[in-house]
Amino acid sequence: MNNSFVRLPGWLCIVLLVLACSLETHAQPVVDAQLRQKLVDNIIRELQTKYVAPEKTKVIGSYLRAKLQSGAYDKIEDATALASAFTTDPA
Repeated sequence: MNNSFVRLPGWLCIVLLVLACSLETHAQPVVDAQLRQKLVDNIIRELQTKYVAPEKTKVIGSYLRAKLQSGAYDKIEDATALASAFTTDPA
């Protein structure tokens, strides 16, 4: 898989994580497999509708789904750490 694409916008990850956290509880939830899947799906959907380089969204979406399926994010249970992982993944 070619990883030569622009990193996910940090603002997008932060906004989605804040929304997810506020929907779950007022306290920061433990990020489980279901929430990680929901966040990746939401990030991809937001990228498809708002990202400035729409031709890159398929590549980014495939990359995120592959990372999720490989278990790369499985040990991350903290929302802040997950946002950091999304925004600092190598491009």
